[in-house]
Formats: sequence, C-alpha cells, structure tokens
Amino acid sequence: MKKAARLLGSRKRSVLLKGGHLKSERKKSPDLLFHKGKFHIFESERIPTRNTHGTGCVLSSAIAASLAKGADLIDAVGSAKNFIMESIRHSHRIGKGVGPVNPFAGTQIDAEKYRLLLDTERAFEELKSARIGPLIPEIQSNLATALENARDKEGVIGFPSRIICTGESITAFGRPVFGGSAHVARIALTVMHYEAKMRSSMNIRYSRDIIHTCKRLGFKIGSFDRKEEPKRTSRREGLSLEWGVSKAIEKCGSVPDIIYDRGGIGKEPVSRVIGSSPQDVASKVIAIRKRIA
Repeated sequence: MKKAARLLGSRKRSVLLKGGHLKSERKKSPDLLFHKGKFHIFESERIPTRNTHGTGCVLSSAIAASLAKGADLIDAVGSAKNFIMESIRHSHRIGKGVGPVNPFAGTQIDAEKYRLLLDTERAFEELKSARIGPLIPEIQSNLATALENARDKEGVIGFPSRIICTGESITAFGRPVFGGSAHVARIALTVMHYEAKMRSSMNIRYSRDIIHTCKRLGFKIGSFDRKEEPKRTSRREGLSLEWGVSKAIEKCGSVPDIIYDRGGIGKEPVSRVIGSSPQDVASKVIAIRKRIA
C-alpha cells in the first residue's frame, strides 16, 4: 500500500488507500493516507457484515464535507473514518445482495438518544407519582435503557446518582445520562443478547411477597443462585451479574419479566424488572407497588 501510494501521490497530491478488503487483516480495517510526503494510518475494528455497499462514496463525501467546513486533510480523513464506521455498523440488510451502509446513522442515533432521555424522565415521574419508595433496595435503584445497537454502558441511559428512596417516594439528583449506570446497564446489555427488543431494566427489592405478587400478576419469573457461580466470573467486577442474568434466561428458555436472586456474602437479595422500554418497566413496577403494602 505504501509503495502504491508513493507511485500515485506526490508532495502536491495526497492519496488515500482503503484497507477494507485486505485479507491479511482479519480484525482491523486500516486506511493509509499519503500526505505531504508522510504516511498516516487510520485503523478501526473490522465489522462483520456484508452490507458495505457505498463505503467509498460515503467516505469521500464525508471527507469533502469536513474540508468544506475548514478541517485539514488529516482531521477530515479521521472524522470521515469514524463516520463511515458508524454507517457500516448501522447498515441496512436489503434484498438478497450486498446491502447499503447508513450515512444517516449518526443523526438517527442522536434522535433516539433524545427520545430515550424524554422517555426515561417520563417513566421516572410516573414511578415517583406511584410512590414506589418501599420497593427500592438498600443499594438504591436505577432505571436503565439501551440504544438499539448498544455495545457497552456508553450506549445505555441511566441515572448517575441512582434512584434513591425518600420515605414512600423516590428522588434522583440530576438527569439521566448515557453511561450513567454501570450496574443496571449490564443487565440491559446482557438481556439484549437473547432478545433485542428487551432493552430496559430496573432493580427493586427482593422479598417472598414481591415474588408472589409478580406471580399473581402473571409475570414470567427467572432466578439464579449465586452459590452456583463459577470462581472465574465471581472474581471479576461485572461478570457476576452477566453470568446470573444469562443463567436465569437460559433456565427460563426466554427473557422473563423478573429476574431475582437471594443474595450471598456481601450481596443484597435483589429483583430485576425487565421490559422493552422505560414505560414498560415502570408499568410493571407500579403494578407490583399497588399490591405491596
């Protein structure tokens, strides 16, 4: 690639060679820019999809747009590389052939983030009006919802200060933000691996009365026993909850409405309410509260 770039370019002419089709690179996708006699490599993860129609057109258009806004070439290529990666990650599977990338992905994600922010705040106000304080566990609570293609906690909205019990009511200091909940975010992300539409979760207290109430409401219930947890997962922060949620779902055969555990050494017993949206989760929690004195 460097040899080809030198042959094609010069001190006055820059060349960008895409590396998306390099067979030697299985995990990385390196692009090479030859600019003013120097090489610059732009590397990113390789996304396993066949829907890559239009990558060159979108990449060049994104570079041109950045240059028009005043960016230098190196920065323009860097931002365009990030832009095309999101376009590929959210590409469309259309028809039987190679599907197109989605250059509107960034705008759509921003719109979904705003919608989730409003939905989460509305759900919180509904929970507050229902006075669900008695359902909040000692570790406090959180309401988290993941974006459609979330891969980590940064794609999950939650309350950074958690949801706190104030008598029979609840409060939260500050608005929900993306990346605001590591704990409950793991639940939503794990559940999504089994059923993509189930993206929201909230942790509440565990008690026999609460579980019996959930059964009377017709909720599907799953559980896991921390005593069965392998040592390799219990030693690493975060893996314990992922293991437990996965265990409960696999035992149920599908994603349940409630996943609980009876705790362990240093671990409070907790119930997790699972739903497709903040409103779905809130409605389930409110239904439980109405039947718990």
